[in-house]
Amino acid sequence: MATNTPDPTAVPGPDPEDQPGQRQKGSPGSAPDEPFVRTLAEDMGALASDALNYFDAEFAFQKTRARLAGNRLVTAIALGIVAIVLVLLAAVGLTIGLLIALIPIVTAWGATAIVVLVLLLLAWLCVRGARRALGSIKSAFAQGDGALEDSPHV
Repeated sequence: MATNTPDPTAVPGPDPEDQPGQRQKGSPGSAPDEPFVRTLAEDMGALASDALNYFDAEFAFQKTRARLAGNRLVTAIALGIVAIVLVLLAAVGLTIGLLIALIPIVTAWGATAIVVLVLLLLAWLCVRGARRALGSIKSAFAQGDGALEDSPHV
């Protein structure tokens, strides 16, 4: 059974019907036997038209993508704010729970003092860490480009 397959070693030549300036029959919008000449100006016009279509499509795609990202960013910010509020409520609940748990052991004033001192200690440690981080940033900008790697606070 013989198959009609092209020779894989043959070098493909140019298609004679697709050459610039080549006379072709059956152009769109004309009689099938009427020849037409494809010119460089028509090819450049088609290329410019295709480029404008591509630009319009790409611009619309990027605009849609930016709108989607903006909507997702608003959602992320709203959920982040809700998460922060819930964490603060949990911290208040923990504080009240510690007070209630410590009152039978060290009286109401003692429990309040212990909880307030622990919270102030944690706040002081956070402020110290923030000052260290800000000092590291400040020294990095004051000394030049390689200061961040050389700083002992990193």
